[in-house]
Amino acid sequence: WECRRGYIERYDACIAIKIPDNAFLVSERGGIWKCARGFSAVDGACIAIRVPDHAYLTASSYGKGWACERGYRANTGDCIALDVPENAHIDYSGHGWQCDPPYRKRAGICTLP
Repeated sequence: WECRRGYIERYDACIAIKIPDNAFLVSERGGIWKCARGFSAVDGACIAIRVPDHAYLTASSYGKGWACERGYRANTGDCIALDVPENAHIDYSGHGWQCDPPYRKRAGICTLP
């Protein structure tokens, strides 16, 4: 005989695997579970991830679980708009800026060399 999915064999009996709310079973061997998208494992529970304005959920299983949209940068749990100076543009990463050629960054602005 063998135990049904969601149960594990212990002492010739099938014991239910304890899975917290907002989680799902990954492996019956060892009772491994994972939090559903939008939730993070904290002390054996799945807690909702607070996604700030101008951010989106990520698929990462570590870190804060969200990232800022292009044109915004993370700052103490929020996403704040980039302050892009004159003669500059948002950089490749989308979370910083760089000067337009031939301008150079100096003291937070773009100046001619």
